[in-house]
Amino acid sequence: MTTAICIPVWGRHELAERVIDYYRARRERYGLSIILGASEPLPYATDDCKVVFTENSPLSAKFNNTIEGARDHDGVMIVGSDNIIHDDYFEWIAANKPVFSELGSCYYFEQATGEMLLHWRAVLGAGKYMSREMLQRCSYRPYAEDLDRNVDGGPKRFVRQGECHHLTTVNWAIDVKTPEENMWDFDYIRTKYRNTENAEAKGVFNAFNLDVNDWLVK
Repeated sequence: MTTAICIPVWGRHELAERVIDYYRARRERYGLSIILGASEPLPYATDDCKVVFTENSPLSAKFNNTIEGARDHDGVMIVGSDNIIHDDYFEWIAANKPVFSELGSCYYFEQATGEMLLHWRAVLGAGKYMSREMLQRCSYRPYAEDLDRNVDGGPKRFVRQGECHHLTTVNWAIDVKTPEENMWDFDYIRTKYRNTENAEAKGVFNAFNLDVNDWLVK
């Protein structure tokens, strides 16, 4: 089974390179390849990745253009250049072979302070898995074409009854917030999102087999 990790890259190059390295380390184990959507040449090594050059806006079109580069795969997973997905999710996909799946919770990590929140009962963009079967229904363009915000619900238009796995009992995603510009920053999430609670960053990163100190701003 082959899965394309589709990463629409958006600035924050040091973090993006670290995230890409995270998925590089899992390619052989889980049959992954990495497809990057970028508006310009990237300032780090990408020779072992496929790079699709695409404008940053509209964001939804950038998602689609990146996904179109994965037609030769069994499925794709959309992941931000600030998102870490737990190994258990890749194992779950290999075992269950879903038509479509998405994660229902996410940890948000503030790089500058080490603070962390768990957001539950959520609908995430990060970690959406779309099979070849589903993507063929929309010619590999599952997102609306003209959106820069609130794009995450688009693919469900092409999911039939009984095909959606919305995984609400597992915590398999970390979204890393940098001191640089974020679409939704940590303070906004803390004050505006419902269904959040504090989490202990060191323990969460340990559960991902990572060291939290490697992800803090030095």
